[in-house]
Amino acid sequence: MYREAVGNGSLSAERAVECVVRLGLLRPAPGQDGRLVPVPPAGPLAQALRPHEESIAQSRTSIAAIQAAFASAEVAYSELSHPESAQLTLLTGPTAISAVLGRAVESCEEELITVQPGGGRAEGYLAEALPRDLGALARGVRQYTLYQHTVRTHRPTLEYIRRIVAAGGEVRTTCEVDERLIVCDRRVAFIPVDDQRSEAALMVRHPAVVRFLVRGFERLWERGIEMTEEPAPGRPPAMVSDLQKRMLHLLVGGHTDASMASRLGVSTRTVSEYIRKISQQLGSSSRAQLGYLIATSGLLDQGFPERDGEAL
Repeated sequence: MYREAVGNGSLSAERAVECVVRLGLLRPAPGQDGRLVPVPPAGPLAQALRPHEESIAQSRTSIAAIQAAFASAEVAYSELSHPESAQLTLLTGPTAISAVLGRAVESCEEELITVQPGGGRAEGYLAEALPRDLGALARGVRQYTLYQHTVRTHRPTLEYIRRIVAAGGEVRTTCEVDERLIVCDRRVAFIPVDDQRSEAALMVRHPAVVRFLVRGFERLWERGIEMTEEPAPGRPPAMVSDLQKRMLHLLVGGHTDASMASRLGVSTRTVSEYIRKISQQLGSSSRAQLGYLIATSGLLDQGFPERDGEAL
């Protein structure tokens, strides 16, 4: 019947089946009493789905709240019933991780250490983290955040950094960071369980392990380059050279383009293009030959020169 209405342009209201009208696929024709005209399905479809989508959204909110509540219960149970096992607590799922991490940061009193690998952060994550981190700074908590150099070309992350530095936090960047790390008051640390960083995390309270993680951070921090309150987009020449030199070392070490991109927080295309330029300038015809030429040319010590203002 809907097909007939579309084909003829309208349909008699007397012949219309109730379900087609109820779904909104037919509506009264302006100026034509007793006639109905077809409506494109997209509009009525959205109307029909809206109550179901709202119900699903409410269910998801309830599920997230229940997961967060049980995550809190799991931490409390581990701490109070098995004090020895509470030194290592597995958190699964982004909701549980966010809930427990948020409480840890909110209760932080002296120092918050954060290491964020992988380049620029997602805007949703930054929007969630900003009020939490600004709140910690307002309480007098010292905050030290370490990123990779590549965040200097990511405007949302730069805006987040500007707000944090203006509030008294310290931010530095370095060439390569292996894993994400968050340490609160040097008493509790959060580390990823595997490469799927948002799916599972380990909350660490063992003093020796936390101390080990903090010392590793301090070594990275010493090599980092400070970011100011007004960070300018782009990478200064010293950072470009740092990235290039590290890329040369990884290439000679046999890493693939994808592996290098992951470790340095850049795109695979960026790595491939840089290697192509190096190959052309050194006259290499194969990956193996390129590795040999780089290793014997002294470039690992001095870096590779840029030409005609080209940047990484």
